[in-house]
Amino acid sequence: MEEEKLVMPGDLLGTSEEFTPGFGVYEERGNLYASVAGKVSIKKDKSIYVIPSTNPLPLLNRGDVVVGRVIDLKNSIAVVELSRKKGLEDRELANTGLAALHVSNIKKEYVQQLEDEVGYFDIIRARILDEKSLQLSIVDQELGVIQAYCKKCRVVLRKKGNRLVCPVCGGIEKRKLSPDYGKGEI
Repeated sequence: MEEEKLVMPGDLLGTSEEFTPGFGVYEERGNLYASVAGKVSIKKDKSIYVIPSTNPLPLLNRGDVVVGRVIDLKNSIAVVELSRKKGLEDRELANTGLAALHVSNIKKEYVQQLEDEVGYFDIIRARILDEKSLQLSIVDQELGVIQAYCKKCRVVLRKKGNRLVCPVCGGIEKRKLSPDYGKGEI
């Protein structure tokens, strides 16, 4: 295989007997394939890489801070649809999907009711605990709800002190708030 050859995902690059797989290369049954579109680069140590020709979508890793919308509440788990990764707000995520925020990962202290800390359609800033199963946490002080909606009226709640007030019905709710609630920052 010559260097600087353009390849597409799934293209055969060689065998594991010839090369050691590097970035952009995966092994299957002893054969090495490109996992991204780009140019092949073979190093002197016989490692083979694919240098992406495009800017690939960002992947999620443990510890990454993400933003998502709560789409369902089930007993002790909030189901969150992820949308963005901090630092790459202008890019969609490669492994978007549904993530889980367990009640034990909301606060350091005991949480009696999940619905008191996050609500339907709330937008949260969370940290990835496990990128494979998409487990989230909002325990850290800078994490939590960054925009909340009234349970009754479905309008954006306004922050007044440590409480959230509905501008339509006057209802008062509480959440595990991020310190910059309502500022529109990821």
